[in-house]
Amino acid sequence: MGGMNELDARALNVLDHLVDIYLETRAPVGSLALAKRLIPALSPATVRYIVAELEELSLVTSLHTSSGRIPTEKGLRSVMKRFLAMDPLSDVDKKTLEHKVDSELTVSREMFEGLTAMLSSLSMCAGIVKAPLFEPCLEHVGFVCLEAKQVLAMLVMLDGTIVKHVMPTCGDIKDHHLQEAANYLNAHIRGKTLHQARDFVAEACEEPLWDMDRLSHHLVKASVTLFKDHHDEALIVRGQDFLLKTWVEANDLHTLKVFLDTQDVKKDLLTLLDLTIQDQVVQIFVGSQSLLKSSHCAVVVAPYHDRSGDVVGAVGVLGPTYMDYRRIVPMVDYTATLLGRVMI
Repeated sequence: MGGMNELDARALNVLDHLVDIYLETRAPVGSLALAKRLIPALSPATVRYIVAELEELSLVTSLHTSSGRIPTEKGLRSVMKRFLAMDPLSDVDKKTLEHKVDSELTVSREMFEGLTAMLSSLSMCAGIVKAPLFEPCLEHVGFVCLEAKQVLAMLVMLDGTIVKHVMPTCGDIKDHHLQEAANYLNAHIRGKTLHQARDFVAEACEEPLWDMDRLSHHLVKASVTLFKDHHDEALIVRGQDFLLKTWVEANDLHTLKVFLDTQDVKKDLLTLLDLTIQDQVVQIFVGSQSLLKSSHCAVVVAPYHDRSGDVVGAVGVLGPTYMDYRRIVPMVDYTATLLGRVMI
């Protein structure tokens, strides 16, 4: 077989082609099919010998004694650097992603949700993104009497979101008390974020509001509890159905069960996204590296920057280990580039 350097080079070439064929066919790869693809050419007997050595190194394995070989998790990871040397993204995929970003008028959670869904649709995997936390601004506040000593408070945000709270009250609250309290709040908090509104009410109520009825003043003072931080989740996931299909086909019921445990999945995915933000480069996590403890999972993640160059989030794709890395890696990277163009 020649010297060790030659053997290493040939073995790596065989492994590269075996992985390529497996990702294309999603089926075990036989020595004859592998020999036909190799450049420079090798005989099937030589290929079988090299594949046997790769199997001893736990880089490939066989599902059955008489079947071809598939790459192991270790084997896939050993060739991932090659996929990070990205091929250009197709013009069609570029234009599709660009159109989605350009169609959004503002940087908002809705923009991130739409782009994540588009990434999922193009990749046929789940799209994931760690987005900035968007704190909504207030449009107005309204109060409605429910029953004795209870009031329904409604916070209407500028984005149309409505948040409802039931407040306990003291005394015989009438409609004019509700209106007086709402008028006072709406005159001062429109356009403020929730924490800004909370700070205003807390400061304003340190002194008596002499021009206001006592019960109305009590209602204004009690409203400070309404303005709790109402941040949206940082993690957005779209296209979970692609994953469920993958794991059902692989009979990977453990991962399916873990995926359905939403809190665990969010924690693990946020950890991967944070690792990418910290390292500031495109990364591929395969198998157990994906934190979902499954040999059937892989995650491709890229960080995105704001206009000052600071890394502010990460976007990626979660899918099966046989995903089309040549297409998906540049797709994820280009999506991160587009986000960097619109981030303030």
